[in-house]
Amino acid sequence: MIVPVGTRSLAILVLATGTLIATCGEAAVEPPPPANRAPVAEGAIADRSVRVGGADTLDVSGYFSDPDGDMLTYAVETSDAGVVTSTLVNSTVTLSGVAEGTANVTVVNGIA
Repeated sequence: MIVPVGTRSLAILVLATGTLIATCGEAAVEPPPPANRAPVAEGAIADRSVRVGGADTLDVSGYFSDPDGDMLTYAVETSDAGVVTSTLVNSTVTLSGVAEGTANVTVVNGIA
């Protein structure tokens, strides 16, 4: 049976030691919690240049948000580790230049 959200009246009958006790009350039917929503990108991360043998760091936490207020965890991947390597500590990405190339950043919604 599907019960609409809201407050409903109900009657409760209790039989205790042969005596019928009747009472009335109300019960609230709460809506189910909303479904989890995906993280949202907050603008684009600008292209970055890293010298061969050099490194560049970027805190990516300002580029993503979660509409449900869930904590975000991050994952970073590079399209070619022979060109650019990447490491991640919390929300800070470090890109190390091996040769000319491109790195892609991916955000994953989850609890740390």
